[in-house]
Amino acid sequence: LIASFDNRTGEPLFDGTLEYALERELSNSRYVNVVPRPRIDDALQLMRRSLDTALTPTVAREVALRDGGIRAVLTGRVEKLDSTYVLSVALMNPSEGITVASFSEDAQGQQNVVLAVRRLSNRLRETLGEKLALIRENEQKLEKVTTPSLRALQLYSQAVALLDPVVTKSKSGMAAELLQQAVAADPDFASARIWLAHCIQNIGKKNEAAPHYQRAFELADTTTDRERYFILGSYYWRYLEDNDKAAQAFEVLVQLYPDHFWGTQKLATIYGQQGRWEEAVPYRVRLADFRPNDFGANFRAAFGLAGAADNPVAAQAYVERARALASPEIIKRFPAEAAWMESFPAREHWLRGDVAQAMSEVTRVAQTMKSRTPRERQWFGSMVGTLYLRLGKLKAAEEAFQNVRPSDLNFYLAWVAFARGDGRAFREKLVTARIGRDGVPVPNFTLASFLVRAGLLVEAENMLLRLEKKFMSPARSTDRKYHLPVVRGELALTQGRTAEAFWLLQDALEGQRRRGGFASTIFFLGSESLAHAWEQQGNFSKALKVLEEASQEKTSAAMFWGSSGYCWLRVQAQLAQVYRKLGREQEAQEIEAELLKLLAYADPDHHILRQLRATQALAAAQSPN
Repeated sequence: LIASFDNRTGEPLFDGTLEYALERELSNSRYVNVVPRPRIDDALQLMRRSLDTALTPTVAREVALRDGGIRAVLTGRVEKLDSTYVLSVALMNPSEGITVASFSEDAQGQQNVVLAVRRLSNRLRETLGEKLALIRENEQKLEKVTTPSLRALQLYSQAVALLDPVVTKSKSGMAAELLQQAVAADPDFASARIWLAHCIQNIGKKNEAAPHYQRAFELADTTTDRERYFILGSYYWRYLEDNDKAAQAFEVLVQLYPDHFWGTQKLATIYGQQGRWEEAVPYRVRLADFRPNDFGANFRAAFGLAGAADNPVAAQAYVERARALASPEIIKRFPAEAAWMESFPAREHWLRGDVAQAMSEVTRVAQTMKSRTPRERQWFGSMVGTLYLRLGKLKAAEEAFQNVRPSDLNFYLAWVAFARGDGRAFREKLVTARIGRDGVPVPNFTLASFLVRAGLLVEAENMLLRLEKKFMSPARSTDRKYHLPVVRGELALTQGRTAEAFWLLQDALEGQRRRGGFASTIFFLGSESLAHAWEQQGNFSKALKVLEEASQEKTSAAMFWGSSGYCWLRVQAQLAQVYRKLGREQEAQEIEAELLKLLAYADPDHHILRQLRATQALAAAQSPN
């Protein structure tokens, strides 16, 4: 960056001409590019300076610091001694403000000044290659945001770097202190205000964050588009809790600036909250590409691709990257995510129908349990147990579930009883499942559905009321809004309110299908209940439609958390029965053959396996051969 020459000759002729002449000469250098004027103007705008502001050494250095990619600043001076003009230039390291090289040339008379500039340029060109290598890049990259205060910008940049890429409560507290100082240095610093509001809210002080959200919103139009749309999106999302308006602002932001990390991250988060899983996936992938060494970003990309794609092969690259990043420290911090990553090969083998390899992979992960920390064992135990459950290894699932939290144990053992078809044990486990510190069950949609199936209707209603309060507010517009009507529909069926039940179940299941992404355990359980209700009404065609739609979600069943895989098996078994009732014997037999293959290692007391064996025995008895 060429700063304005200090003209000490008193001759206006040299105002601006020497910088232009030096730029022209240096443009032929193999070692350096002269900063173009539009790039300088961008920095001046962020500084709230006029575009005709003189580039004094101080201003030029700040422009270089704000730009982040300018390695050196050239400052110059011209003096006159009698008829001799003395031209001197200095090469400054902007990050430290020190001179690393200087040169001077004399010119006899004005007519020779241009030749002196050329000689200076030649000397600079010879030296720049060597000197630039000695100049360290600024270790602190300054963010490109609008504030006239360099100090405020430096504090702001430190704060944002602290939050990037994982925002924790402790980091939010430290960043808030820096941002408070930045706002004190520049009270009209809109970007600092919005991040300060975020950080204060992250540490649980929502009321204290409100004035900063409001002030940032008021100042938004004084900033660049890049800042303004981020401020608007943040204001609508965190302050007004209007996800639709927030999504619109962030959509414009990432369309204009695809490299905006935080805009991309927040848009993906909002899409997730709205249940727009498939729309979120490309942004999850973009975040992982922004942060190839970030375990969390790569896990979320892998998880999203695994659920959104017809074939999870698309997720493989991100799975491998995340598994490679899963150090002991990462596993300790993200045990649930690490457990899913480790179980991915087993899920993929199961999806392809390679049950032997799936069993081998689950056993491999199970064998690592003893070497894990207690907290890690809780998550790995849950993951391994549910994988054994889908493979039909009920005793092995029980053993794996012994590693989960004591308060969760009976809930998981209820799953095993459910898979065995043991109604008494199922009910007994549910009575004490997931009891919280307050002596009542922790709200859970699957537990609520189980309570309905066990006939514990008062307990189910109480849990539904708590779930409704927790998840159905406008601010919590998540995919879980579809879970509540499913369980309410199941409850209505049990209580004989058939018309209401059909309406609730059909609407909720259709909503889950529309949103895309993973089909949850509740989706499969609800599909099973609705199909059974249609069968009781004698409407087998509608029952068939419900089950066939659920049957298509095998990839979701393979890749999602929890017991979706086992629930998909239940749907398949029910689908085979409906096919048989409709006289479609061959289709029923094909499904049953697939189920027997998937349950090749199942324990003899597995409910679906017993059902399949009974069907085979009946068919053999009825066969004329």
